[in-house]
Amino acid sequence: MVAYEALELLVNSLEVGKTIGSAYMAAKNLIMQKNSSLTVPQTFGFGIGFNYKERQLLVKADNETVVEPGMTFHVRITLAGIS
Repeated sequence: MVAYEALELLVNSLEVGKTIGSAYMAAKNLIMQKNSSLTVPQTFGFGIGFNYKERQLLVKADNETVVEPGMTFHVRITLAGIS
């Protein structure tokens, strides 16, 4: 359920006018609040543009790119350390 909740939050956080990094951090913070023993990956997906996988649109903490209308993302939540 943690991964599902984080995925929902991530998708809803990728709003026009907000940064990609803020969406990543919102999902990561939710995961850490629910279960701090989980290992969170460095990226939760990527934007799709001229190339299928646009490196400048990686969904990661330090990405300051602002989401614009029409942007498309491939997102996923993968967690390690689930017991």
